[in-house]
Amino acid sequence: MTGSNPSHFKDPDNPVETVSYDDAVDFVAKLNAFPGVADRGLVFRLPHEDEWRFAVGRGFSGEEEGLCTSWVKDNSLGMTHKVGTKKPNEFGLYDMQGNVWEWTDRASNGKGSRRGGSYCDDIGGCSPGRWVHTPSHRRYDSCGFRLAADRASAVAGENMKTTGETQRQSKLTPEELKKIVDAENAYDKKMLERKFGKGGQR
Repeated sequence: MTGSNPSHFKDPDNPVETVSYDDAVDFVAKLNAFPGVADRGLVFRLPHEDEWRFAVGRGFSGEEEGLCTSWVKDNSLGMTHKVGTKKPNEFGLYDMQGNVWEWTDRASNGKGSRRGGSYCDDIGGCSPGRWVHTPSHRRYDSCGFRLAADRASAVAGENMKTTGETQRQSKLTPEELKKIVDAENAYDKKMLERKFGKGGQR
């Protein structure tokens, strides 16, 4: 979609890295505008800080568990690794700690917030509670991001409540939001018909 892979480690199964906070935000905008994405009824974004903290779960307890669930300095051989080759956390999510840092949507004063640690950090540096503020234009071969997604109908509901200046500042107009919601409903109907036949019910 972007036409290039910025990663230092080019294996297509490894996480994309060497991505700044600004790069991540630009990618999200391009993804949401990409043909066919709106038809799936989703709006992508970077995760909120509290979402990321919830998703990481309890984190690993001790070095032995950490080495089973995360690519860190002690086992990574100084490189990123294929996504999903370590054990997932209790939510079934892989690589929430280690492998690459992940940008969240938290940003202020020209800095973005990243969490999770990476392949070149000690186990302690991948603690769920640790976060680092970094200039939003900086790129590191130990930093990437993962996406969160909202149902377009939920985004539409929140945006439809806004009025005045807040509504004028919305990234999506009411007409654009309606188009996305209609596409979402059509997609859901198509999936139901595929599973249950025309007129099928959940």
